[in-house]
Amino acid sequence: MRNITQQIYQAINTNVAWRVNELYLFIEMAEKENMIASFEDGVENWAAIGLSNANIGWVWCKSPLLLITSNVADLFESILHQCPFLVTITVSSLGSEELLIDYDQELVDRLGPELYNKPVSVSDIWINSIT
Repeated sequence: MRNITQQIYQAINTNVAWRVNELYLFIEMAEKENMIASFEDGVENWAAIGLSNANIGWVWCKSPLLLITSNVADLFESILHQCPFLVTITVSSLGSEELLIDYDQELVDRLGPELYNKPVSVSDIWINSIT
């Protein structure tokens, strides 16, 4: 179990023009690496990152937070070199409940009410904070 509370706060408190400029730069760089960033209908907070028709993670549109599987982390090396402020959390699989987030009202307001003080997966984080 890995506590990611501080990493989420780091992403929230990063002082960059993320939603205005840097998010779109990240998407362009991912596409140059043959990844696809896509937005599902009605989902405004996250862009899915895909590779060869498989979902490999999500990038949070509100703050510079990238959630990906560890087996593809090396594909992001050049992107992370150009975007050192991007907080990256790697997991063994998107559905593996290996993360822990401490309860805090600020995080509840941003990520939803269901994710705290229990094991969660990247998919849980996405599902609970998609709107």
